[in-house]
Amino acid sequence: MATEGPTSPKNHNSSASSSPELTIFVQDMLDQMNLKFTNMGDSIMGRMNEMSTRMDELEHSISDMMNQAGMESSAGSSKLDDQTK
Repeated sequence: MATEGPTSPKNHNSSASSSPELTIFVQDMLDQMNLKFTNMGDSIMGRMNEMSTRMDELEHSISDMMNQAGMESSAGSSKLDDQTK
């Protein structure tokens, strides 16, 4: 009752034949990971661009409100500077 170890001919042949299959499998997994990474990066960049646009709109709205209230943006920033000192 002999057990087949790592040096047995049966295991050696199966590992030799599975080596190209393993290479293909690993390459496929790497390609899938690369695609997911690219998609995630694109999604993050899209969200950052959207957030940048929204922040620009918010700054513009605040500036408009300050102008309507009769304040200048530099006067507003001076008051903030004075409060932080």
